[in-house]
Amino acid sequence: MTTSAATTTETNKPIDDVIDENEDTNSNYDNNNNTDTSDYSTSDDKIVDETINTNNNNDYNTTAPNNTSNSDDDYGDYDELEDRDGEEEDDGGECDAKDCAKSFLDKWKVLYNEGKSETIVKQVEHINDTLRTLRTVKENLQFLLKPPDNSRERYKALEFFSELDLGLGGDCMSALTRMVIAMANGEIWALKFIDSMGRPLVSGFAEGLQSNFGEYRECLSIASPTDSQKPPITGQYCLAKAILPYPTVDSLTTPSASQVVVNNTIDGSIDTNLYTSLFTHYGLNRLATVRNFVETLNLANGTIFRLGICIPSQCTAREFESFLNKLLFPVTRIPIELGPDCQQLADETKLDNYQILSISILTILAILIAFSTCYEWLILRVNTTTTTTTTTPVISDNDILLTSFSLIRNTSSLFNNNNNGNKFVALDTIRLLLIFNVHAGHAFTYTTSLGAVGLKKLFSDVVFKVYSDNEYVFVRNPLIIDAFFTLSGLLLSYGLLRKLDKTNGQFSYVSFIIQRWLRFAVLILGSLLFIYLFPLTGSGPIWQSGIGWVTTGCQNPVNLLKMLLFVHNFRDDHKDQLTLANSKCNPPTWFLSSLLQLTIVAPVFVIIYYRNRMYGSLATVAAVICGTMASIAPYILFHLKPYLQLWDLETVLFSVSRSYTWYHFTPNNYVTAFFIGIGTGFCLYKPSGTSSYLKPTNRITVLIWLITIPVCTSVYFYHNTFWRLDQSAPLASILLWHSLGKLVFCLGIAWIYYALCTGRAGILNTILTWPIFRPLARLSFGIYILHYMVVMHRIFTNQYTYEMTDKYMFEHLIVDLLYDIILAYIFYVVVECPIASIIGLVFKSMATSPTTTTTKHQPSNYVLSSNGIKNVQIITVL
Repeated sequence: MTTSAATTTETNKPIDDVIDENEDTNSNYDNNNNTDTSDYSTSDDKIVDETINTNNNNDYNTTAPNNTSNSDDDYGDYDELEDRDGEEEDDGGECDAKDCAKSFLDKWKVLYNEGKSETIVKQVEHINDTLRTLRTVKENLQFLLKPPDNSRERYKALEFFSELDLGLGGDCMSALTRMVIAMANGEIWALKFIDSMGRPLVSGFAEGLQSNFGEYRECLSIASPTDSQKPPITGQYCLAKAILPYPTVDSLTTPSASQVVVNNTIDGSIDTNLYTSLFTHYGLNRLATVRNFVETLNLANGTIFRLGICIPSQCTAREFESFLNKLLFPVTRIPIELGPDCQQLADETKLDNYQILSISILTILAILIAFSTCYEWLILRVNTTTTTTTTTPVISDNDILLTSFSLIRNTSSLFNNNNNGNKFVALDTIRLLLIFNVHAGHAFTYTTSLGAVGLKKLFSDVVFKVYSDNEYVFVRNPLIIDAFFTLSGLLLSYGLLRKLDKTNGQFSYVSFIIQRWLRFAVLILGSLLFIYLFPLTGSGPIWQSGIGWVTTGCQNPVNLLKMLLFVHNFRDDHKDQLTLANSKCNPPTWFLSSLLQLTIVAPVFVIIYYRNRMYGSLATVAAVICGTMASIAPYILFHLKPYLQLWDLETVLFSVSRSYTWYHFTPNNYVTAFFIGIGTGFCLYKPSGTSSYLKPTNRITVLIWLITIPVCTSVYFYHNTFWRLDQSAPLASILLWHSLGKLVFCLGIAWIYYALCTGRAGILNTILTWPIFRPLARLSFGIYILHYMVVMHRIFTNQYTYEMTDKYMFEHLIVDLLYDIILAYIFYVVVECPIASIIGLVFKSMATSPTTTTTKHQPSNYVLSSNGIKNVQIITVL
């Protein structure tokens, strides 16, 4: 036995030297399989090793099994093995305990009996003891996992597999053979194929886990050693999907299909406890219906579990899918789908036509940016520095056009804090905060819906976050959208009244609508440049699914036509995942469709008000009253219940989707909010030569604030009482909230907007007009129109399943916002700001006569300073 000092010295030696020097005294095994004893005399804090006697004819001892080597000797020729088996039978059935152990449980019992007297230790005295423990673990595992040493069983197994038509090509079969041989030889690169695979039975399955992705990066990094005579074998990651055969939704025609399953049977013949027990265990009895189950399967195309597997690159997804189905389906009766989610590290990136078009357009825009930037820097700035006048240099519209894409001008416009009496600065900040709220809400809803395949604790945690947890009330409340429409109506009416006042009532309705349509359409098309390049920006086990949700719908000509016509807020019912993905392109842009639809009728009310304040006010009030009825029109006309009455709908999937379309996306839900905003714009507008139309006293101002804050807060949080897991809220209560509740809330929001614009909001005015908010506020349109892509990128680049904790959501929301702001800046300087400038110049030239060119006056929105052309004020109605 070595002393402590000796041990300290030996620890600095190579492990092989230490083992060699102590082989005679510290090894419990010898090369001849003879009995060996080692006796350590220790105190209480040291390991106690007992003398172990082993049989010379037994390859295993109590410390570590020794006869489980996978050498060729163990798999000799079958005649010899059969003779050995016969000899064992002739011996009267007597055999060693380990030789007799055939099943896994029997083997476990043998090892348990041999090792139950061993002392549990966490620290040993010598490195040999550590290495001996590792050898024991290895040999025990080999003993447990090695099939019985029975020639007949091996022969039957070989015969079975030889009769199978595995459907594998020559290259794939050769690669698999090389891989298996390398595994038997303990080569790490081959063992990684098994190590990187997901496991079908993992922890968390009973709580709703739907996937086990395995090790995506490890699989792709696999590469066999270089061999000049054989092609290299690399890893190929595939996502295998277990498909549960499912009926179509239309096949459910019986009335009982939408009822909660009773006694766990359907028609008294089929046990449904397999899927109802999970829901009932977590108190989700309302989800345990036949129709919900069938709709869920249809929406997921029958996929019940996803498993990451790693196969050689020589195998195609189709042939390996055929191999798995031929091997497993006769036993499991569950089809396996492998493609198209197979990825290799050496995959070449092939650009489709949409990506080529996007890259070409962006290249042209980059050239324009370079030219405009150089033009502003080299020409306009030279003229500014050489001028001898003290007045502001005069620039022409041609110069403004040529610098529309200037990086200097467009970037400096973000940081221009010269408000020039702009009363809407606080409203720009409000708009920014509302967009942040929408971003946070979508980050939550898309994670719990489209990203549910990567979530843990779907039943035990996620469902409750969606439906009942109070800390997520902000993501469930649609009143944020009403606040948007109120703000949009305010800016629209105020802007039109100013325009009418300047032109003495002259107004081209067609020009106004075309200008508004063109502005929105070009910006939506500009966002497609980023969306089409989305597939090139990420990777992961479910990345192909993410591409389907983001890009595929934007390649559908029908969707593009609906977007350009601004009618894509009217959505059809879809009953499977493929058609649902193909029907959507940048879903948050539905807001622009509803806004443009309301904008079409808004000028009529503004013109009436401009001609006659009383008639215009009465018309607007009538529109608000009609809006309260329009918000519940789907129920009045078609008896379509609101989606908030979740558990009283026919189903919680397709019926909710249909109801959500008519109670959330369509413009009838925002007539009230929009026209309250129109009326607020009337109150803010002050015609030239007159005083403000509405000037409440200080007492009335305080009184309105005291009423507004509690009323708006009550309406906002009252909506949260509708989200319940046990039963639906009363229908009358929901309809009342949709009509009168929204009316009261929007009136309160309108007062807040009015107070901010007239300086009656106190410290709130001071905070919301801080210069730090101005650059972000000018990026708000880009943040809104691109945030869907950012959120989806985060969801579908996840390479592991994860638990959706509050900490996770907060951290990733911050990261998403940072990425979104960066993309919004690029969008602003490349698309939004240049296009807005060009559209403004085009319509300005159309409104003026050809003889009055703008060569001797300075455009109202632009000034030329030592810092270049600055955009003083750009109001984006969103």
